[in-house]
Amino acid sequence: MVLNTDFLSSLTCWKALFNHAHYPQIKAWLDASSDAESDSEVQAETKDPDHYTIVDLAEWLKRKDVAKGKRSAATSSCAGKKSGCKQEKRKKERKVSSEESDESSGGKKLKLKLKAKAKLKKNSPVSVWTQTFLVALSWLTHFGLMTFFVLSQHWIIIWLLIWFQMASLVHGAQTETPFPDIYFSAFNRIIESTFGSNISLATVLTLLFTITENVHLLNLHFRQQHPEFQGENKTQTTGWMIALARALIDQLGSTAISLYNDEDKDDSTSQAKVKLLAGKLNDMAVNLNLTPYDDQDAYMVKLLPISLKAIQPVHMICPGSLITTQ
Repeated sequence: MVLNTDFLSSLTCWKALFNHAHYPQIKAWLDASSDAESDSEVQAETKDPDHYTIVDLAEWLKRKDVAKGKRSAATSSCAGKKSGCKQEKRKKERKVSSEESDESSGGKKLKLKLKAKAKLKKNSPVSVWTQTFLVALSWLTHFGLMTFFVLSQHWIIIWLLIWFQMASLVHGAQTETPFPDIYFSAFNRIIESTFGSNISLATVLTLLFTITENVHLLNLHFRQQHPEFQGENKTQTTGWMIALARALIDQLGSTAISLYNDEDKDDSTSQAKVKLLAGKLNDMAVNLNLTPYDDQDAYMVKLLPISLKAIQPVHMICPGSLITTQ
């Protein structure tokens, strides 16, 4: 019974060892394969093949387990190193990214600073004066070139001289005819001899301003009285003056009878009265010197609009109420 127990315990030990001996190296050595390693390479101590015991197998397994532990430690160490390398690499990448971000933000700040400086420089008084000076210089240069071009063309100079001469003549030319400069006694005689003494002041003033406000009609009327070209006929009472007389009669209405004296009342027809009044208006214009011809029927100058400056009334500012406070 003791022998059986020892055998079983030995068998259990051998089974446990051989279950761990799953190494190609020891398996090939145990099978005595042709490619197996020598005793010195496998075992720690070289013996006769028949003297190797289970103790030697246990020693070999212990050495392999130790070597395997070293390899595991080395592998874990390498893995740790790799992890550390990765972490170091990530740190470096983060640092580079941070630096790039700082550089980018620094570049943006630099651009903003440059823009601010450029804006300040643009809005500075020196910059404004510089721009103004450059604009003025460009205009002066352009004007100088145009002046040189104009002066190099002789016909342009001639036309400019003619234009300036005409402009000066027009500027200095008279644009109005003075109001008739006549004494009241002379004017009174003209009215009495032409229209009679029974005419009212309002009618006289109407006659006067009708004559002075129609200078273009007077020019046409007196031109037909003085023919200048062959084939022209002289007309003493023109259609222009007849039209003016008819319009005056219509405006005066019933007071138009005062335009005729006792000798003129014999002309009963309306057409005769209009023609008679046209002659009276002609005589009044001649006596007031409102004609472009002189006493010898020579042409002097065209009649221009009559100036009213000499008869401008005086206006005073005063209260419209008749009640005043003490």
